[in-house]
Amino acid sequence: MGLRMRRTLLPARREERGQTLIFVAVALVSLLGMAALAIDVVTLYVAKSEAQRAADAAALAGATAFVSAGATTYPSGTSQAALLNPLGANMASSFIAAALAQNNVSGSPPQLVGSPTIDYTTYPGNPHITVTVQQTNLPTFFARIWGKTSASVQATATAEAYNSSSSLNSIGSYIPVSPRCVKPILILNNDPNGTPPDPFVVETSGAVSTPASSLWGTGFIGEYVSFSSACNPAGAGCSPNVTVGYVPAAIPAPSSSSGANGSYNSTVCPGDCATLGGSSYQQSISCCDTTLYNFNQCGNGAQSMYYDISNNPDNPAQTQNGLQCVVHASAGLPIDALNIPSTYPTDPFHINPGTYTQTALGLGAATNMSTSDSIVTLPIIDPGIITSGGPTVIVVGFLQLFVTSVPGTVTGSDFSGFILNVIGCGNGATAGAISGGGVSPVPVRLITPP
Repeated sequence: MGLRMRRTLLPARREERGQTLIFVAVALVSLLGMAALAIDVVTLYVAKSEAQRAADAAALAGATAFVSAGATTYPSGTSQAALLNPLGANMASSFIAAALAQNNVSGSPPQLVGSPTIDYTTYPGNPHITVTVQQTNLPTFFARIWGKTSASVQATATAEAYNSSSSLNSIGSYIPVSPRCVKPILILNNDPNGTPPDPFVVETSGAVSTPASSLWGTGFIGEYVSFSSACNPAGAGCSPNVTVGYVPAAIPAPSSSSGANGSYNSTVCPGDCATLGGSSYQQSISCCDTTLYNFNQCGNGAQSMYYDISNNPDNPAQTQNGLQCVVHASAGLPIDALNIPSTYPTDPFHINPGTYTQTALGLGAATNMSTSDSIVTLPIIDPGIITSGGPTVIVVGFLQLFVTSVPGTVTGSDFSGFILNVIGCGNGATAGAISGGGVSPVPVRLITPP
C-alpha cells in the first residue's frame, strides 16, 4: 500500500520541478534593478554635490565683484550707488563665468539658469546675489532598462558682501567688521584732498561721507590720495600737530604674547620679505599679522587701541620701508599697477602685474588680475581723541587702498594710492564683529547652506 502511494506522488513532484529557478531568476532581475538604481542614484548624488559646489563658488565670486567695484561703500538710493551698482553687476557676470569654468559638474562646466538675482535694496550697503546652475543630459547606465537615458541636476546658492557702514540704518544697530592683516598705519578720519578736509566716515552713524568733489561722481571710490605722518617731524616720538595723515599703532615686540594691542605674530610675509629688519611697527607693515589685534575691530571705548607716542615713523622711514616690502618695490622694479580706463565707471579698474608678480606667478605684463599684494587695509581713527591728549584712539572704520607709490607722489608724503573701499562703523559699535574669515574689510560669505 505504501509503495502505491509513493508512485502516485511522483507525478506531482515532477510538476514542481523548475519553479525554484523561476523564483531565483525573478529575484536576480529585481536585485539587478535595485543595484542599477543605486549606481545611478550615487552618480546623480555626486553630480548634485558638484553642482552645489559650483553654485557656491559662483555666488561667492559674484559677491567678491561687488567689493572689487566698491559697490558696498554707498547704499542704494545715492548717486554714487547709481554708478557703482551697475558696475558691480557687470563685474559679477564676468567673475561668475570664470568661477563656473573652473568648477566642472560630471566633467564639464555647468550652465546658469537664467541671470543671477542681485538685491541691492533689502539691506543697503549689503548686496546679495543668488545664482542657480544646472547640468543637463547627464548619462544614465542601468536606468536605460526603464527607458531613462539622461538626467539633470540643479543647485542654488546666495552670497553677500557685508559693509558695516549702513548697518545702523538697515537693521537699527551696529555690526562692525574685524578683518585680518590690517596694517598698523592709523589714518586720521579726514580726507587729505579736501579743503577743509572731508571726514571719510560720519563718526556718529558709521555712514561713509560724500566728498565735496568727486572726479567720477563715485564719492571716495577711485580717489587718489597721499598720506604723510601727522607726527611732529622735529620730535623723536609722535606728537600729532595736524588732523590729517596718519600715526603709528603701538605694536608689542614680536616675541611677546600680549601687549597694549594684543599678541603679535608677523609670520606671513611676501616672498621677497623673508629677512626683515627694523622696528616691530615696520615688520607689522611688511607682513600679515596672523593674530587679531584690538584695532582690527571698529568700536567704542571698550575696543579702543593705542598709537605709539614714542615712535616717529619718519625717523627712520619705517612706514615707507614696510610698504616697499609689501608692494615688492624694494628692488626698485615696477610694481603692480592699477589702471583706470577712460570709460570708468562703466568699465572697471584693471590690475596688471609688476615684475615680481610676473615672475612669481608666471604672468604676462598685460594680464588682468582680480587682486594684488598692493591692496592694503588701514584703520580709520577718530582724530579728535588724538588732539585731546591720546594715546588711546577709537577705530571708526577702515580704508582699503591700492598702494601705487612709496614714497608718495605728493612732496613730503610717505605713500600714495587709490581708494577702493571705505568701511565705517562709527564710535558706538558693540561686540560681535563679523570677520568674514579673510583680510578684506568687506567680508564675503555664503548665507545659504550648501
